[in-house]
Amino acid sequence: MAKRKKRLRVKEGKDSSRFMIYLMIAAMLFSGFYMLRWWGPEEESRSLPSMETYDVRQMGNASILISVRDIETEIVAEINTPISFETIRDIQNTSLDGLKRITLEVGNPVFYESAIEGRTYLLFRFTFDELDDNRTNSVRNILNSKLGTNNYELLRGCMGSLPINISGPGTDRVYFPCGFDTEKDDYFRIFLLKKTKDGLFEGTIGFVEKKIEVGPVIDADVVNITNILAQGVIESDFYPDRLYRINTSDMEILLPRVLINKTVKDEVLEKIDSLPGVDVRAEDNKTIISFNSSHENISRILEIENISYNLETGYLALTLPENASLSFINYTLNEARISNITFEKTGSVSLPEEVIIDGKLVTIPNNDRFNALLKIDTEIGDRVNISLSTLRYGDQIFIMGAGEI
Repeated sequence: MAKRKKRLRVKEGKDSSRFMIYLMIAAMLFSGFYMLRWWGPEEESRSLPSMETYDVRQMGNASILISVRDIETEIVAEINTPISFETIRDIQNTSLDGLKRITLEVGNPVFYESAIEGRTYLLFRFTFDELDDNRTNSVRNILNSKLGTNNYELLRGCMGSLPINISGPGTDRVYFPCGFDTEKDDYFRIFLLKKTKDGLFEGTIGFVEKKIEVGPVIDADVVNITNILAQGVIESDFYPDRLYRINTSDMEILLPRVLINKTVKDEVLEKIDSLPGVDVRAEDNKTIISFNSSHENISRILEIENISYNLETGYLALTLPENASLSFINYTLNEARISNITFEKTGSVSLPEEVIIDGKLVTIPNNDRFNALLKIDTEIGDRVNISLSTLRYGDQIFIMGAGEI
């Protein structure tokens, strides 16, 4: 009996050991499942998504001038906030019609546990076989849903021409993000950055400082109005005494003239010079007769003497206060027999510091308050089209004046 009881105790001990082994195996299996189920995605979120990272630095101390050579079929999102690896993967897994690839490029990256930001730049580049508004809007909608509307700027990809090769033949091109209104042969000033990886040169990238307008017609902001300028043509006889009824700070009159391309006998000149409102002078074998009246009498004398001549019209310009009555001025000038009367405003406009004229970069002096002739209905604060007048001296071009068109 005692031996049976001992065998029973041994059997119970073996069963208990087996139970503990099975329990430990089950716990290990459940623990492994738990780790796979809950720890897997966390580890995945910490692994790096596909990206191109570079050490970058600016080349030179100032921006450089480039012209647009090509506009790529590429939409560029410039990100201005740290972005998680999970969000990067979500964006990179985007599927759109005509989309060839999505590239993430980061300049001077800063890594966090599960996110990244670009100390200098962070760009998503969406390359398509061709671009249209629908595809652009699709990219914008995706970015809005993943990043919000205020955490990125949507641009185009442009290729610009540099003035020199950066590191040997074929390196006179630079990629840079540009606005959607950019066109081929536009000019920009860009900050040029050199990209390196492990100390090796990997190319360049540029970022726009400002667009350089192409003249002679450019945009300008009106910053001041000073006076009104009235101008007209003096075709023949007129009445200058009527002009003194006008309140003017400056009056310029160029009298009409009879031009004779030879010298005239003294007795003929004496007849003409005796007429009222006439001034006669001879210079360089020519005779010049200025007048404000007596045109008919001058013509009659010259026809009798069979002397041919040319008539040159005169010119009138008046500088008026800004509050002058234009109707009164117009009436008075008509009374004085002034024709082709025009009214403009004089003032100043704000222009860009630099402009392209005939492919050359030209600096505009006093660009923030540059004197200009403006249309009569233009007011301070208006944005207008200005045509620049230039003077050329050898290879140099100087800006001499400006007028609204």
